[in-house]
Amino acid sequence: MRNARSTRNLCLAVFLGGAAASAVALLVPKGAVGALHPILVIGGLCCVVFGGVGAAVLEPSVRAQARLERGEGVIARWRLSLEQWSAFRELSPKFDAERGANLRNRLSLRRAPTGPDVAITVTTDAVDIDGDFHPLLKGIRPFRDVVLLPGPPACLEFALCYPAGMDGTDAYVSLRFPIGTGPEGDALARQVMAHYLAAAAAR
Repeated sequence: MRNARSTRNLCLAVFLGGAAASAVALLVPKGAVGALHPILVIGGLCCVVFGGVGAAVLEPSVRAQARLERGEGVIARWRLSLEQWSAFRELSPKFDAERGANLRNRLSLRRAPTGPDVAITVTTDAVDIDGDFHPLLKGIRPFRDVVLLPGPPACLEFALCYPAGMDGTDAYVSLRFPIGTGPEGDALARQVMAHYLAAAAAR
């Protein structure tokens, strides 16, 4: 999820567009729109339902992103050099193969970093990886477990779960990213793990 707020706003736009289409269908005489009337009614109602549900589901993630941007609830921050990030990107397929289909990394690695380094911020309920925001305790990919992979490079791996889809089954994935280097990086990673393991045990 690149930006929860942008995705939520898109859902709201779909909702409002659907509401407008439904209003036109209800207020304008059928003869004025002809064959478009059923399209406006059905399409408008579908947009209202799906846009509204999408916006409601994303709202907790939007609030979590806003808290992160304000610096609230930050557990750890660290930065990776472009060389470290490039090494992680190259080894990511190997990690996926070793961890199995249920722990494939959902972090988008196609976009190259635009800055001089890669900033990672972990809060009490989310993580931001170079502008790529991911809710962990709420939203569409709730957190289940976290482990520290020794590497190299050493990585935090969060086990996440998409809620049941149309077939009634949950989809399990992971969010995997490198930790900082040296003893300080290891200490920050263990702080993050301690918080999220405690959160999992409390549920």
